[in-house]
Amino acid sequence: MTWQIGTSLDDYYSASDSYDVFTTFSGNDTIETGGGTDFVFAGVGLDTIVVGSGTNYVRGGLDSDTFIFAQGASGTTFLRGFTSGEDVIDLSDMGITGMDDMIVRSYGAGTILYTDDLTIHVNLTPDQLTDSDFIFA
Repeated sequence: MTWQIGTSLDDYYSASDSYDVFTTFSGNDTIETGGGTDFVFAGVGLDTIVVGSGTNYVRGGLDSDTFIFAQGASGTTFLRGFTSGEDVIDLSDMGITGMDDMIVRSYGAGTILYTDDLTIHVNLTPDQLTDSDFIFA
């Protein structure tokens, strides 16, 4: 297990293919998840979290965060702390052109997005998500 703790600067972190935990503070940080199980706790700043494969538990912090799902992203990502109209989910690298390219399901107090080999759990209901919360190809 690797535990990486951020600073008040603009930090860059890249995960291994095992178990990683990232805690960032202030700064505009970039965190890349790996192929294992990763936990990301983003702090204050305009953070960018790049999601690959594996199981990822990602919590956005204050300010606008961008959650990029890389080409070939797979597995399951639990996205928490997402604020509609402030944060964005970038699916453009995956070639997704709109909501019609995904299966969107309500699940409890959240939404599950399915596409190919990727499942994304978001902490908002489907009616709280809009096209402007996404970047499409």
